[in-house]
Amino acid sequence: MILKLTTFQTGRLKIPHASSSPNGADRKDEVQGYIDEFEREALVDGLGYTLSNEIITASVTPELLEAASQRIKDLVNGKTYKLNGIDVNWEGMKEYSFLAYYVFYKFLKDNVLGTFSTFGIERPEGKNSVSASPNLLLVNSYQTYFKKYQGDIYSTEVGKQRSLYHFLNDNKANYPEVEQFTFKERMNQFGI
Repeated sequence: MILKLTTFQTGRLKIPHASSSPNGADRKDEVQGYIDEFEREALVDGLGYTLSNEIITASVTPELLEAASQRIKDLVNGKTYKLNGIDVNWEGMKEYSFLAYYVFYKFLKDNVLGTFSTFGIERPEGKNSVSASPNLLLVNSYQTYFKKYQGDIYSTEVGKQRSLYHFLNDNKANYPEVEQFTFKERMNQFGI
């Protein structure tokens, strides 16, 4: 798979106990299960089965990815290219990509039961109040996924950072098997 467990062991997408723990309180297998299931789901939604399978096969080892066609390398590793005379960038599918945010969102949605204290996230609190809703983190991770996955499909402006949807549209000749892109709905601050 493209994503590695290390993506969720440190940084902004850290999941507690996603690494080995001397007391055995780790969730490595559980997090890896989320990576395996939801990375594939996000790939199929955006690329279809044929191209998703080609990417998954090429991403098994660094050697296989290096031997893959340039179009597969561009999808996975990212690419800077010219569009209407402007340099634009597709960040690819590795760490902090739409795939990582989708997996993180799915994990949070299934596992956060009303408190962020486990995640070490500092939030401002009102006087004599404590916020216990997971909506802020859930919505922020989903919105980041949404932006990187499809972005604003109605915009005629050329943004310098391209979503998967825009990258595929910019390079239709290289990805003819992508006929049906699964569009997602926005999520508001209330998680709906």
